Amino acid sequence: MASAIVSMLLGAALSLHSPSALSTSTTHLSTSDAPRPPYVRLRGGETVLVTGGAGYIGSHTVLELLDAGHHVVVVDNLANANVEALARVKELARHGAHKLTFCRADIRDRPALAAAFAAHRPDAVVHFAGLKAVGESVAE
Repeated sequence: MASAIVSMLLGAALSLHSPSALSTSTTHLSTSDAPRPPYVRLRGGETVLVTGGAGYIGSHTVLELLDAGHHVVVVDNLANANVEALARVKELARHGAHKLTFCRADIRDRPALAAAFAAHRPDAVVHFAGLKAVGESVAE
């Protein structure tokens, strides 16, 4: 069921945001005037960085990306996840389990995140990292 939902979400999202969009500044405009962010259409073999990839939704997405032939780099601090989820993904992957890389890092740690980007040079990013409770997410 979860795999079907992830497949549906990936299919509905026709394309993924390019990492270069992260540094693009935009002004606040009405939605009809807003510029469209750059997109990357993935065909297979590209490197995709998944933040929060050891979590429930992230790990299912990682499995789908591996099965689609992508190299996947998971960046997760394991605050709300377990590295065993990625071991299970490797077991379930039809092919490409060797294309999975795990970087234990917090996305709030800029030097660690920059190191992951420099080392793996992703073509696209899927962002799932977050804290479970809203209070945790906004606390300093």
